[in-house]
Amino acid sequence: MSREQLRQFIKENNLKTAPNAKNALKELLAETLQEMLEVEMDDSLGYAKNDAENKQTINRRNGHSKKQLKANMAK
Repeated sequence: MSREQLRQFIKENNLKTAPNAKNALKELLAETLQEMLEVEMDDSLGYAKNDAENKQTINRRNGHSKKQLKANMAK
């Protein structure tokens, strides 16, 4: 992330305190991990979500529900 992108991220998320920054980073990490897991699922099954045309397996995606990442971050 460039310095300008970082400044924009701070401005967009109104990061003025350490708890604000911590929460924003937790959300960013959770979104990143979710995307990584979805890409891994695409690769594992051999087709992208909602791409029934390229599906060549009996495996199916039954959807997903929102998850909340639980983590202890060192202070």
